Amino acid sequence: QHSQIKTVDYLADRQHQCLTDHVTETTADTSRPMPDQLMEADQRSETLTRALLKLPERDYQLISALFLGSGKVSYKQLARQLKMPVSSIGPTRARSLKKLYDTLKRMRYPFDRITDKKEEHANAKRSERRNQRD
Repeated sequence: QHSQIKTVDYLADRQHQCLTDHVTETTADTSRPMPDQLMEADQRSETLTRALLKLPERDYQLISALFLGSGKVSYKQLARQLKMPVSSIGPTRARSLKKLYDTLKRMRYPFDRITDKKEEHANAKRSERRNQRD
C-alpha cells in the first residue's frame, strides 16, 4: 500500500510537471503561467491520481512499471516481475490504459480542453511561421 501511494505521488508530480510545462509553452506572451492555469494542472493531476488508485492492482502495477519507473523496463523484465507471459504484456497494457481512460472519462477528466489547447497552440505556431515568411 505504501509503495502504491509513493508511486501515485510520483505520477502526480510528473503529471503536474508535464501539464505545467504545457501551460508554460502555451503562454509564450508571459514569463510565467497564469494562476488559473496552474490550478487547472493541479486538478488534472489530482484526478489522474484518483483514477490510478481505482484501477485493479495488476493494471496499476503494469502502468506504474511502464510509465513511472526509473528507466525503461523490458517486457521480459516486466513479465518476470508481474508473473505473466511476455506475450501478454502488450495486450494487458492496452486493456489497462483503456480502463484508465474509461475511469478518467467517468470522472469527467477534461480531455477536450487538452486537445483544444494543443490545437490552438499548434495553429498559433503555424500562423507565426507564415507571418515570418511573409
